[in-house]
Amino acid sequence: MYEEAKEFKIPVALTVVGFALLLARAYVDPQGAGMLTAFINLVIATAVGVALGIGACFLAARVLDTSFGFLSSAIYKLTGTFTFTAGVAGAVGGPWGWFLSLPIYFGLLSWLFELDMLETIVFTLILWVMLMSV
Repeated sequence: MYEEAKEFKIPVALTVVGFALLLARAYVDPQGAGMLTAFINLVIATAVGVALGIGACFLAARVLDTSFGFLSSAIYKLTGTFTFTAGVAGAVGGPWGWFLSLPIYFGLLSWLFELDMLETIVFTLILWVMLMSV
């Protein structure tokens, strides 16, 4: 039951909370473009991030000789990690939000994918390079 929750239920809950935090931030932003525009931007940014994250999973798995599990569960886990940490960063705001979200990001990647510290760092670096190249 715990593994099932970790493969699907927890990542989906993280995604819902992350989107709620991001949309709440868009709602209270007086200079924002509106809720619909914010939602569309969130969906596009999440889709691009998850697609690059899957590529980073394949590359990191090859480099580290490890596994990230089934594709469907990796998509859920990456989506939950991306949206939740972005939601936390947006809710706190400014550089403090990103400083707070970084250990949460590392922790979620390590816990959900059952990676050790070195694997988490290598995966994060590969993903960061891929995201910066877009």
